[in-house]
Amino acid sequence: MRGTHQPARGHRGRGPRRAQADAGRPAAARRSDGTSAGLDRPQGIEGRIRVRLQALAYWREGRPDVARFCREKGYLTQYVYGWLKGRVPMAANLFRLGADLGVQPVWLLFGENAPDGWLGAEIRRLLRPPDPPRPRSSRSSR
Repeated sequence: MRGTHQPARGHRGRGPRRAQADAGRPAAARRSDGTSAGLDRPQGIEGRIRVRLQALAYWREGRPDVARFCREKGYLTQYVYGWLKGRVPMAANLFRLGADLGVQPVWLLFGENAPDGWLGAEIRRLLRPPDPPRPRSSRSSR
């Protein structure tokens, strides 16, 4: 029948990206606070952001108070909602978010399971805050 849309089987009307993100995660293992059942540690960047929002009292009626956080810190709500769905912030926003949440950007990305060795060193190098611009030297005309 032309013009009608039926959602694909298996994801019950949820968007395809969300269905893909949930694939492989048992429903009983996911909780609304971003932690896994049986583990009280946040899973993924979205869980770590939720934990910090709650710790900083950006929480209302059992959910992150995204509107107040964005209003006070100057973020776009669609960015924060995207991050709470597991999207990874761009580098500049990652540094800013880490500062506003009181954590290191590496912790937001990896939690306590940050890579070590050469990979960890490279990631820390890439996530190092940018150096402040150097003042230009003034040369006198001859």
